[in-house]
Amino acid sequence: MNTHHRTSHNTFIRDIFTTRILKSLAALAASMLFSTAANATGVELIALVVPANADANRLHSPEQSLATINVQSSFDAGTHRQLAMVARYPNNSDARRQRLHGAVSVEFEIDRQGVLRDAGIAQSSRSRILDAAALKSVHWAKYQAIPAELAPGETGRRYRVTFDYRFNPQD
Repeated sequence: MNTHHRTSHNTFIRDIFTTRILKSLAALAASMLFSTAANATGVELIALVVPANADANRLHSPEQSLATINVQSSFDAGTHRQLAMVARYPNNSDARRQRLHGAVSVEFEIDRQGVLRDAGIAQSSRSRILDAAALKSVHWAKYQAIPAELAPGETGRRYRVTFDYRFNPQD
């Protein structure tokens, strides 16, 4: 094997390796988990997950990949913050009297303009009151428009978030 061929072969292997690492990082960012400390609101957002989609497979160059990961992470963190600001334990005497607690997973989609397009219970807490509170939080949140460089050609972004409700008698 001549030196030129060996160098181009090594470059090819390095590029494949780099691309695989960046795709793995993008997939990790695409399924990013956020956690918040339980506070006086009586609810903790356990996870905000972007279901695996074409984002991680659409990456071409290392520069584009790193930029996409940064935009994606920043956008998803903003979505998480918006949900955390509106998530509250249900202001309902039945919920407090029964000391309801449990986790609710809600799947929802926002369009490119940041408008909630679809929301539904993915996994119930087995309490209509807690399920309704989780859906209400998703509907009340103010979402940002999806940056143009994030998933170009896609019409929206889909998430799954888990709300963990805990009764706090001090509320």
